[in-house]
Amino acid sequence: MKTLQTVVPTPEQMKLMVWPRPGTKIIRGAAGSGKTTTSILMMKLSIGWLVDHFAQNNNESPIKIRVFTFNRTLAAYIEDLVNQEAIIPSDVQKKLDVEVITLSKYMYRRMDYRPNIWNAKVQEEKIKELGMSISLTAQFLADEVEYLQGRLDGDDLESYIDMERTGRGGKPRVDKQLRRQILDEVVYPYIESKKVAGALDWNDLALIFSKEKFDDINIAIVDEAQDFSANQLKAITKQLADVNFTTIVLDTNQKIYKRGFTWREAGIDIKETSYARLERNYRNTIEIAKFASKLIENSLITIDDDGTLPKLDEIRRNGPKPIVIEGRFRRQMEYVFEYLSSHVDLSNESVGFLHAKGGGWFDELKKTLTRKGLEFVEITGESYWPPADTNIALSTIHSAKGLEFDYVFIVGLEDRHFSFASDDNEDVDYSTVIKLLSMAITRAKENVIISYNNTSKPSFLKHLDDSTYEMVRV
Repeated sequence: MKTLQTVVPTPEQMKLMVWPRPGTKIIRGAAGSGKTTTSILMMKLSIGWLVDHFAQNNNESPIKIRVFTFNRTLAAYIEDLVNQEAIIPSDVQKKLDVEVITLSKYMYRRMDYRPNIWNAKVQEEKIKELGMSISLTAQFLADEVEYLQGRLDGDDLESYIDMERTGRGGKPRVDKQLRRQILDEVVYPYIESKKVAGALDWNDLALIFSKEKFDDINIAIVDEAQDFSANQLKAITKQLADVNFTTIVLDTNQKIYKRGFTWREAGIDIKETSYARLERNYRNTIEIAKFASKLIENSLITIDDDGTLPKLDEIRRNGPKPIVIEGRFRRQMEYVFEYLSSHVDLSNESVGFLHAKGGGWFDELKKTLTRKGLEFVEITGESYWPPADTNIALSTIHSAKGLEFDYVFIVGLEDRHFSFASDDNEDVDYSTVIKLLSMAITRAKENVIISYNNTSKPSFLKHLDDSTYEMVRV
């Protein structure tokens, strides 16, 4: 499957392609603005600076480069990019120690023993069991516990009582009394249960790495940083060499996990940091960008300083309007495959079938693809990027973050595929759903098709702007 095709700097990126100097740079960028390729291009410049620096100091050690992503699929995607000869020549690659990896795997590999890790599923089950008497949904409570532990040091959990809940919305209201109950009945017993079981969770590893040095990183890239926790970012900054180039790229409009942090909490000194903002969307057509942007705007979701909407009037590519299909699932699929046959060149163009849940929800799709003799790959959670001759990918929406396809199909949408209590922009779960869907739309370069059953229309589709799409009823 094709990876990012453009490694030549765009006009916006060219402004950043100056002689580099060590330090931290934060790049805020809209969807499709080339945040990932910008970080890779800046890495290339930093390598040149460090090769000279190492030579001048008679340092024959390899230059340590760590590219941190949040999911394995994106890690595989970026690794495929980094290994291209056009980006880093082979004679220079010999001087490098490059690792493109999820932070969790990076930390786990560097422990001097193999800890018993409670994954997210086990963590949620434990929290659900402990929080039976708390007047919050099990999912919201699990997210809240992950959120507060990801922001605070293990010795400072009491700060949760008074802290501003950045990134968690205003509904449901979590007042001081409820916070006290969450700490006493869930958080502290959960921590104790880990001790009894001799287990850690991923936040425990982040806390360990935020206090102990396991590495000496010369170049660090943190991709999609809006979905990292404060403790995870601190874990990375602790591992940096004295002389380092660190690039952090983010867009909170594409935040798809219910985390939040301030730069101070993340261990980033704003006074010592330089910034850049990429506002021009090079991936999407103007039609796709409007479709996604209006969804965000019409839902009245707050856009903070780390979020960036594209400048629509600067997009130079045009294409057909996105398509929204209403009809029974069988008819949705018939339309999609007719569209594939008549509009998509599968020998040269890539297709992403995205779904909130993935897994069994793709069973009917996989049967149809197989019956029609169309090769496909499932990329959710995979640690490799698919071969170049397979251009149909099936993925959860979460795992598609950071990726791009020529065409995107988001079929069979229903409210039940997402977790939220009410269709209110102050409900953090609902806001996350809107951002998740907007992010999925902007994965498409040429066109996107969304479909749903006429008897179960998702509530959040009311935020779409009628003028930005073509309505088809089948």
